[in-house]
Amino acid sequence: MTINQTLSSLHNMPMGFILVCTDKSEKYMFESLIFPQSKTYRHRVFAVKPEDYIFLYNLDADTLYGPFVAETEGQYDPNLELFEGKYPYYVKVKTKGEIKKLKNASTFLSMKEGAVLGWLIGDQWAKGVFVPVGLRIYERLTKHFEPIDIVCVVRRNQTSNTPFWQSKALQHNFYLRGFKYLFVVRKANGIKYGKIKVKWNFYER
Repeated sequence: MTINQTLSSLHNMPMGFILVCTDKSEKYMFESLIFPQSKTYRHRVFAVKPEDYIFLYNLDADTLYGPFVAETEGQYDPNLELFEGKYPYYVKVKTKGEIKKLKNASTFLSMKEGAVLGWLIGDQWAKGVFVPVGLRIYERLTKHFEPIDIVCVVRRNQTSNTPFWQSKALQHNFYLRGFKYLFVVRKANGIKYGKIKVKWNFYER
């Protein structure tokens, strides 16, 4: 399989997400199979699609449960009465086979030296303002990781080349984005990439 075929197939694969709970909320989530989250984790909730895998991490007990499977996309309900309305972002899940339990999960969740991380992200237009999300994420990653490569991933099954988005682009004066960034970085062995000196060469024009 070529790199392009591999990247294309990733778009159609279920994703995995970790949502959080505490000792106080764990029982409710297991009984209702509704995983409500606070504003802090709303970005994770809205990224969830049906059939994605969900894991539940108990912050108090340092224990990871899963896997669960998302029944719905991430939802928002400001009138949700769960936990006095402080957790209006939620995902409905279902069980798939035996739910396993991993204690001391933080030991396994933390990246080891030399581990490689891939981060897929795109830019966005919000309220008429262009936000270079990809470049900002890359800047933050390089403070803690050593860059390996940057890949431009074509959005094959999420194309913006449609009459709807073409009219929106003309109306609001923005470019249609046909790609995302795939940042590949490594947790360096004691190397702080931001401290590495870079020698620049200048050429006559």
